[in-house]
Amino acid sequence: MKHSIRIVAASAVFTAMVAVMPAIAQNAEPDTDPGSGIYQWTDENGTVHFGELPPPGVDAKAVEVAPAPAVSTPAYRESDSGGADAGAEGEAAMTPGAKARAERQARAEQAAAAASEREAMESLCARAREQVINLESRPNVLVDDGSGGTRRLPDEERLEMLADAKAFVADNCN
Repeated sequence: MKHSIRIVAASAVFTAMVAVMPAIAQNAEPDTDPGSGIYQWTDENGTVHFGELPPPGVDAKAVEVAPAPAVSTPAYRESDSGGADAGAEGEAAMTPGAKARAERQARAEQAAAAASEREAMESLCARAREQVINLESRPNVLVDDGSGGTRRLPDEERLEMLADAKAFVADNCN
């Protein structure tokens, strides 16, 4: 008899918890607001990461992300729906959930574009650093002569290329 009372009581508690969990999750405030921006941190291997919420115990800094460009009503909609006022009415009629999804999508696209730019710059920096090492360590540098052969790079050109590569690294790379 006691066993069945425990089962009924446990079932009641479980049902109450399941019913309340969505409300608790909706009202929960994390330590850092994931919708407030993008954070940057470096792991123990030296890899730089970006995300909406850094892992606990990691020294992360907020990264400024440019706002999404304004979106205007396409011309075909203006002619079909009676002008630009109809587009403004459509935005006003947008549900809060749809607005939030659109904002998250815009932030995700900006973050992806920023990540793509960072990857491209990291690649350029790696190539420039490699060029600095090669030009400093090798006084006799062979380059393509444009007709399928090679020629020795004169010291003046080598030093000029070295200075350009060092300037690029100093201006654009950490």
